[in-house]
Amino acid sequence: MPVYVINCDLNTSEQEKQINAAIKDLSGGSWCRIFDSAWLVVHNGPSAAIYDRLAPFMDELDRLFVINVGADYKSRLNSGPSGWVKKVLG
Repeated sequence: MPVYVINCDLNTSEQEKQINAAIKDLSGGSWCRIFDSAWLVVHNGPSAAIYDRLAPFMDELDRLFVINVGADYKSRLNSGPSGWVKKVLG
């Protein structure tokens, strides 16, 4: 299954709650928050589907970036996210 990075720059905490819930839902439970505004999610669809799902919760001042991740990566993460990444991406 494809893994995506979702990076959100939001202006309000209410938006953050909605985005967080939507990310967890669209990932089918396979997600990892790697930074305050960045997530890794497993999603069986294109990046546009993720964008379209999250965009309604955003306003014109917010930013959203979604990109597919491959097995060629390098990271320096805390143990929780690092374990998830190794499990999912190898």
